[in-house]
Amino acid sequence: MHASRHGGPRGAGSRRRSRAGFTIVEMLVAMAVFAMLLVLITMLFKNASALVMANSKRLDADIQARQLLDRMAVDFAQMLKRDDVDYYMKSSAAPQAGNDQMAFFSEVPGYFASTTSPQSPFSLVAYRVNETASSGRAHSIERLGKGLLWSGVSDPGAKMAFLPLTIKGLWPQAADGSSDTDYEQLGTDIFRFEYFYLLKDGTLSVDFPKSITDVAGICVVVAVIDPKSRTIVTDDQLTTLAGRMADFDSSMKTGELEKKWRDAIDSSNLPKASLSAVRVYGRTFYLNPLAL
Repeated sequence: MHASRHGGPRGAGSRRRSRAGFTIVEMLVAMAVFAMLLVLITMLFKNASALVMANSKRLDADIQARQLLDRMAVDFAQMLKRDDVDYYMKSSAAPQAGNDQMAFFSEVPGYFASTTSPQSPFSLVAYRVNETASSGRAHSIERLGKGLLWSGVSDPGAKMAFLPLTIKGLWPQAADGSSDTDYEQLGTDIFRFEYFYLLKDGTLSVDFPKSITDVAGICVVVAVIDPKSRTIVTDDQLTTLAGRMADFDSSMKTGELEKKWRDAIDSSNLPKASLSAVRVYGRTFYLNPLAL
């Protein structure tokens, strides 16, 4: 009776006390597992955030490039293709180092100084990269769309012009960096612009032929930095990078210029966070596709 009276309750109490809580080892294991899960979740959120940011930067650059190239597609499709009008295009006789410029006549809407004059459906269209630091538009591409009047008006700088009158002679702002209120900023972060010609024999050239009918297409290559990365890149750094991007020469093959530009980007001194944000785009606009 004595043994059972003391043994029974003592054993039950021991079992109750053994089930009362976790041991120190169990607590440490639980805390370690929780910490590992917390680190894993943090890493997942961090990687997801970085991926979203990278895609956002790429999308911003894509939008700018697409807007420019789509606008060019319309202008080139409506380009006035005649041998009795002037084209301000680069050639071996008039090479352009660094960013290129072009100007031509196209049947697209343009800006007119007055609505009362006899307006024609033609415009003087020009493209250039603004490299003037004081303009507030440095390292951005601009488009000129100057509406032209019919030939009956007296002002030679406002009407459609035929050879021997030249674009450079009548509209010098379409052939240099001088200001003109008809220029609009088309790509705020497109800082490098190069073009060359696809001739009807299938070769690539920097020499504009005597006749526009010998040009099967115009190849355009641009470099863009997204707006977020632009804020951490100085004007001097962007100028240096643009200067290291090679001009096209006729010995290059298709895609070679784009590769040289990407190599220049990879070896540049830009902040690492912005290197992947500089993108290169190219497109060929066919003027006379049947000539190929």
